[in-house]
Amino acid sequence: MELRNKFIVGIAFIVFFMASMFVFMSNRVVSNQFRQYAVAAQQGSATAWGNQLILYYETHGQSWVGLQNFLVYILQFSNHKSIPEYMEVLSGSGAPVATLAVSNNNLANANADINLPLKVNNQKIGTLIIRNRGIEQLFQIERSVIRSIMLVTIAGTLLTAILALGVAVWFSNRLTDPLKKLLQGIEGLAEGNLETQVEAVSTDELGAVASAFNNLVGQLKRTEQARKHLVADVAHELRTPLSIINGQLELIEQGIKASDIENLLPIHDEVFRLTQLVNDLHQLTIAEAGKLVLNKQLVDMPSLVERIVENFQMATEDNGVSVKFGTDVEELSIPVDRNRLTQVLINLIGNAVRYTPEGGTVEVIVARRDEYAEIKVKDTGVGIAPDHQAHIFDRFYRADEDRTRDTGGTGLGLAIAKEFVEAHGGNIELSSTVGVGSAFTVHLPLPKSNMKGA
Repeated sequence: MELRNKFIVGIAFIVFFMASMFVFMSNRVVSNQFRQYAVAAQQGSATAWGNQLILYYETHGQSWVGLQNFLVYILQFSNHKSIPEYMEVLSGSGAPVATLAVSNNNLANANADINLPLKVNNQKIGTLIIRNRGIEQLFQIERSVIRSIMLVTIAGTLLTAILALGVAVWFSNRLTDPLKKLLQGIEGLAEGNLETQVEAVSTDELGAVASAFNNLVGQLKRTEQARKHLVADVAHELRTPLSIINGQLELIEQGIKASDIENLLPIHDEVFRLTQLVNDLHQLTIAEAGKLVLNKQLVDMPSLVERIVENFQMATEDNGVSVKFGTDVEELSIPVDRNRLTQVLINLIGNAVRYTPEGGTVEVIVARRDEYAEIKVKDTGVGIAPDHQAHIFDRFYRADEDRTRDTGGTGLGLAIAKEFVEAHGGNIELSSTVGVGSAFTVHLPLPKSNMKGA
């Protein structure tokens, strides 16, 4: 059964259940009220007659003599509606004293409705017996009222049911239409349609689900694009070295080139490049899976960073890029994996040098910020456009679509740097302005104890 039909059936069940409970409870309440009223009325009438009879007994010398004539007199000159249909008075010994019958109904042998002892000074002087069929009329009224309530309730229930079912149909459509659209979107997504979008027609939970689905599709689309780029980039990175290796080997096989060190060296370089690419992909995959093993030891950050900067200073003497080191701390030792962190810094500084034109500057600064050690790599390069900054740490992502293997590297350096830093419990941030330069800031948590070491 569809969710829409389940909802409608549920509403209908609730309406009819509540109506049935209302009929049942109203019948019980009305019946109890009528019966309580009838009993109270009879008791009140019997008490009033009992008081009159006791007064008669006391005013006639403690005697019931003449009571029958007194009752007949009352019957002749009183409103019969206030007199019970059958009334009998017995003496203290139980002997009949007087009888009064208003109607022709044979009530003498009927069960007594009221049997009231008559007492004077706590001494029983007689008994008043009342038999009355007027209560049956009250019960008839009761049944009539209950029947009317049932008819009104049934009519009201039908009207309420129609209105409730109408509202249920409207609301179920409002509830299930977005779900149907979402289901269609899921089916489209299962068929591989990454252009699927679901309209978010409300701001409630259903709208939030639709928005989340659209975000999921967008993420899958970006992931698929990244996968395609990954395949294209890997193919590109493999194609060139393999072509060089293949070409060099063919020339050697054909005897055009000799198999000496000079001709084998380019082949070795390309094999090294391929090995580096495979190693980078392997390390990145391990880091992204959270399985990176860190060999931590206390390392003095200013010393480590300064040595790496010195290596870059020697390597960049010919391209006109100035690499500088600065710090405001003499010693800042934190537990890190020296090799992993060295690779992070090489990737960041190398990336900065690669995109800084001749005459530009790359500055590496080590500082302490509250509970973190901060390493900032700042350049005066080309900068990164805002729409590229959110993806700059994606593997093989190209901020510059026209980059080459010589200027762009493998495209894994920043992704590896981010994963390695996060594996240390830190983070890496980017701030960049096109035409001004970029700054990559690494934050690494400081040890809680005052440890000192190399």
